Amino acid sequence: MSENEKKKTSFAEELIDWIETLFFSFLTVVLLFTFVFRTSEVIGPSMYPTFVGRDETTGQTGDMLIYLSCVNNYKNGDVVVVDSIAFNEPIIKRVIAVPGQTISVDYESGAVYVDGVEIDEPYINERTYTGSSYIEYPITLKEGEYFVMGDNRNRSTDSRFVGPVTDEEIFGKVIFRYAPIDKIGVVGNE
Repeated sequence: MSENEKKKTSFAEELIDWIETLFFSFLTVVLLFTFVFRTSEVIGPSMYPTFVGRDETTGQTGDMLIYLSCVNNYKNGDVVVVDSIAFNEPIIKRVIAVPGQTISVDYESGAVYVDGVEIDEPYINERTYTGSSYIEYPITLKEGEYFVMGDNRNRSTDSRFVGPVTDEEIFGKVIFRYAPIDKIGVVGNE
């Protein structure tokens, strides 16, 4: 085989290697974002100031989030994506109480209590002064139930109005914000 033919064969082999690598990389990303990671946009003002939500009237786009869809052990403070029949679309909320815990809200003082202890909530926009008249506190959560609330308490439809959400209604735990660019980063239990 001549030197020229060797170069052509080497180039062809290298090109095939690159195509295979790109194909399998693309396939891996597709599989990960189909079965493990998902994306969601924050809609409305209920999670302000932690996240900015889409506002159709002003044209404001919402923060874009990545969540793990394979999580099923949520903790107090986790930010989750919820799809309840009470809501028309997936929503972003914070887990306030988990199965077995007792929650109570004092709408006069704005305090939220879990197991009789007022929780520290540095992430909220303002204290909790609004709620539903049909929910009676305290509520002890059953197995598979979670009490979720928005960080903008007085502009959020959440468990105070629709009751606890179940494991099946939680799509996953938010782990990363990828837009807007100036706020990119890991999402924790702020």
